[in-house]
Amino acid sequence: MIETVIGLLEHYIIPLGGFGVFLAEVIEEVIVPIPSAMILLGSGFLFLKGPLTLSLVYTLIFTIVIPATLGLTLGSLVIYGLAYTGGKPFLDKYGRWLGVDWTDIEVVNEKFATGVFDEWSLVLARVFPIIPSVLIAAFCGLTRIPVRKYITLTLIGAFFKALFLGLIGWQVGALYLKYADIIGHIENT
Repeated sequence: MIETVIGLLEHYIIPLGGFGVFLAEVIEEVIVPIPSAMILLGSGFLFLKGPLTLSLVYTLIFTIVIPATLGLTLGSLVIYGLAYTGGKPFLDKYGRWLGVDWTDIEVVNEKFATGVFDEWSLVLARVFPIIPSVLIAAFCGLTRIPVRKYITLTLIGAFFKALFLGLIGWQVGALYLKYADIIGHIENT
């Protein structure tokens, strides 16, 4: 799977630069073909080369972080909107099969509205790619988090997610190149 994702990134995203990262994140959020973490790690691996310089930081911020942040936020608004508008009718009709009904959502919403740390838990859920982003967007839409708050929290979480995963991808790429050269040298002797 990693090889396939890297191939897609090389053929479709690198030629488009930051716009390619933006499109990949929007598509990932709406259609969910590949994990967002793979897009960001691959982008860091492919776009960021060499030592930490001002040029590398510029590329990280303007080619990976900002486009990915905007793409993830825009794409997640589609899922958020669907859950916000269609969540109650869907749960009224199919909730018994899922083990969730609208009263469960109302209870969660009341608990969520009273805590300050709950907002930051959404940011952390965005930063750490443990919970699929689509589930976070659907949860926020179902619990009817105000759209401004949702966008703000998503922008913050997506920014740091893209930053961290882009940097990890850069470091993995540097290690790969280092060891590929060593292995290639050993194979040729």
